[in-house]
Amino acid sequence: MPTMTFEEQVGRVIIAVWRGESEEIAAQVALGRAGGLYIPAEAAPAEGELTATLNRLQRLATHPLLCLADAEGGLGPFVPGGLALAAARRIDLARRAGAQAAAEARARGIQLVLAPPFDVPRGASPLPGPCLGDNPSLVAHLGAAFVEGCQAAGAFAVGRYFPGRGGAAYDAQKHLAVLSPNRLALEKIDLAPYAEACRAGLGAIMTGHLHVPALDTLANRLATHSSAVVEGLLRGSLQFQGPVLSSDLDAPEVNARYGPAEAAVLAFAAGHDLLVTGHPAEVYRALYEVLLHGDIPPARLHEAVARVEAARQRLAEGPCAGEEALAAGPELAREVARASLVAIRGRPHLVARRRPLVIAQRLAPASGETLRRLAASRLPGAGVHLLDAEPAPAQLETVMPATASAGAALLVVERSPGGWEGDALSEATIDLAQALKQRGLPLGVALIGDPSALPRFAASDLLLYLPGSAAPHLEALFAYLGGEFEPTGRLPIFVPGL
Repeated sequence: MPTMTFEEQVGRVIIAVWRGESEEIAAQVALGRAGGLYIPAEAAPAEGELTATLNRLQRLATHPLLCLADAEGGLGPFVPGGLALAAARRIDLARRAGAQAAAEARARGIQLVLAPPFDVPRGASPLPGPCLGDNPSLVAHLGAAFVEGCQAAGAFAVGRYFPGRGGAAYDAQKHLAVLSPNRLALEKIDLAPYAEACRAGLGAIMTGHLHVPALDTLANRLATHSSAVVEGLLRGSLQFQGPVLSSDLDAPEVNARYGPAEAAVLAFAAGHDLLVTGHPAEVYRALYEVLLHGDIPPARLHEAVARVEAARQRLAEGPCAGEEALAAGPELAREVARASLVAIRGRPHLVARRRPLVIAQRLAPASGETLRRLAASRLPGAGVHLLDAEPAPAQLETVMPATASAGAALLVVERSPGGWEGDALSEATIDLAQALKQRGLPLGVALIGDPSALPRFAASDLLLYLPGSAAPHLEALFAYLGGEFEPTGRLPIFVPGL
């Protein structure tokens, strides 16, 4: 890179994790020791504050920063999630969802969208996070459509977590996820979505912190640090030419083995072009030293910087979605929410026409208030109780007396799919459903998020599934209860017992 110093090149391959106001990271940006920022969904500031924060950091930077954020939870309520697209099973909606994600991202100053999720779950393992379903072909088609829509609207889609976590078993004591050693399953299931997305022009790929014994014979080595996965499989077999990002190098799976500097150096040596870390100063010093002394060949830095700069150039020269694309968000979210609602058993009148008691558990405060508002406006005479994830006895004591004046009960429960160990549904929730049924009330249950707990509510008279708890999904629920549409959604994954 003739116009870039060695120090500048080292800084270009570091993506700093922004978890809120941090003078240390702002200082590294000002020194040119971070080439971009990653804003996790849980740390994203409020709408206007995010744009202001990124603009301030861009002004501090010595070069334009590449900024990336999660599509689910990080780009507003109008970007459909993977489970919703899987339940809707419509390619046109996936393509529009990609365009919407790009429009929302660029409006905030973000160029890379961490989506679509390509993990293909299977077996009895909990969902490791957001996904596009458990059918490899469907995941591939929906994912490729999302990629096309996103990149046509001016942002890079980042497929993750390569080579796929859906078939991995997690050992909590070792902080290690191990993918099935079956090479055929790897190719037919896990890699199918990536192959399709690469043909669709996928902009970037993020690897996952998991061990891949089908490719790597060194026990317990993470894909993050495996050249067999990055250079052999991704660059060689799939012929992917775009930038490869590490997952957050501060994750427990990495911290159990290495410090931030060593983890980053090993990931860079294995073939990653962008290193995502919450310790950019430490990583910069370590990377500078090993490159300066030749422990990693200079060619590795040159190729990484070349890929990153080529991506910057493509983003600068490509289209950028405008106000019209942003304005399409609410209607898209409404359409996806209705298309992804799954009616498993019963009819809405069993609950809606009987002055129901609506009980919500485990919902976030904003979703709970949305549900309260919708119940009041759409179900005249309905009572509403918002319970904590693990309700105290005093909370539960207020529910049962209210059943005396109710003609039915509607239990709305959220179960998040995020995490190797899953989100266990408490026995208190099941007990509550059974107690409501024992009162002789027609019982409706709407389960949100991970659908695998649906068989636990087999006694309900009305059983529904919603992929998410954002306002559009809750509005679709009450529209269905009001008889406004017939659901066409299908469960995103196979659920034994249904």
